[in-house]
Amino acid sequence: MSNRSMRLKLFLFLCRSRSPGSDSGLSMLEVLVAMMVVFLTFMTSLNGLLYATLFQVKAEKQAQATYWIQQDMERVKSEAASLGTIPNACTGTFRGGTSYGASLLANLASNNNITNTTASPGVDNTATLAVTDPITNVTVTYDGKKQTQVVNTSSASTTFTTNTTQQLLGKEYRLVRITEGYNNSPQILKITYKVGVPNDSTTERIESDTSTLATLYTEVMPAEALNCS
Repeated sequence: MSNRSMRLKLFLFLCRSRSPGSDSGLSMLEVLVAMMVVFLTFMTSLNGLLYATLFQVKAEKQAQATYWIQQDMERVKSEAASLGTIPNACTGTFRGGTSYGASLLANLASNNNITNTTASPGVDNTATLAVTDPITNVTVTYDGKKQTQVVNTSSASTTFTTNTTQQLLGKEYRLVRITEGYNNSPQILKITYKVGVPNDSTTERIESDTSTLATLYTEVMPAEALNCS
């Protein structure tokens, strides 16, 4: 009887051990929650990759725009270095047009590297010329000593009929330099560079653009001005 009893106990134990547990498997709610977590993680990673790509493209555009500005700065420095001795330039004023700074501005305005030269608004009221700003439609007086100059590019524009814009990563931009001087330092020419999206294909202005990609301010003094005491 003992052997039979032991076999019976073993059979009952094996049957009990093979019965499925009450908590086996995943519920539908748990599956949905897991899928939602995976989806949110994927979307977060995708957005991060998208923003990283956009920042990389913008940085590349700004680098190309800065190089474009530096190219023109070298031309301006070369023009400043080539100025010869000008009589009475050391005692002249910028407004009077007899200083080295004013002479450099005049040379840059007539250079064939410039598409056009536009009077800039906002100067003093001692001017003899009335100019209507094409963006604001406001007429201002102008003495000819502050200018917006559109710098030509080395390749033909795909948008306009002149070489006034070039493509930076597939988008058209243009470069202008805003030149200005002041009487207390008449030998120095102030230059502000801006690279931005053209907002007017006729006037080629960018001074008031809100879509500026890169900007740089510099001051240039012709070599001959160093001889002024």
